[in-house]
Amino acid sequence: MRKMIAYLTTTEKTKNETLSFIAMHEHLYASEVSSGLLKLRYDHDEIDMDSFREFHMSELYKDITAFTHRTSVKFPDEAFYGLFEELDPGIYHVSDVIREVILRNKNDLKSHLRNHYYSLVGHDVIDTALGFIDADLNASKAAKTMYMHRNTLAYRLDRFTDKTDIDIRSFQGAEAVHLLFKY
Repeated sequence: MRKMIAYLTTTEKTKNETLSFIAMHEHLYASEVSSGLLKLRYDHDEIDMDSFREFHMSELYKDITAFTHRTSVKFPDEAFYGLFEELDPGIYHVSDVIREVILRNKNDLKSHLRNHYYSLVGHDVIDTALGFIDADLNASKAAKTMYMHRNTLAYRLDRFTDKTDIDIRSFQGAEAVHLLFKY
């Protein structure tokens, strides 16, 4: 069972309705971070945020914006509170937030993220992830190009995914990492 965190944006006008709505879900726990931001904790196996969003829209006739990640992943949440409130309605994951940081030219947040990931997984793992992306997400080609055993490559990519919650083997994850470190 994966424990998750979500940051949900609200307005003062809709906050009480949203908190009451959240209280109806026995596996969803909310706390207020600021006047426009709620922090939710939930079990991924019990709550699907996309379904929660649809249900919220159908019951309260209000769309939501939420950023989700696993509790086991260290993400500098507090630095991004302002960005969360700027996002369009939808469910955002780490790779989505990275894309928004780049598209919105939030260079301070980009630098913060880069430093965070370098300290979290190290230069060798980041370089391996970038080499994998440069090899068109082809593990055999990447291992050969980087003069690395394929198992070492797989280990480092798995470590990157586990520590960052970014699936580097997917196009969306690879795009986010490429934008963050090479753009």
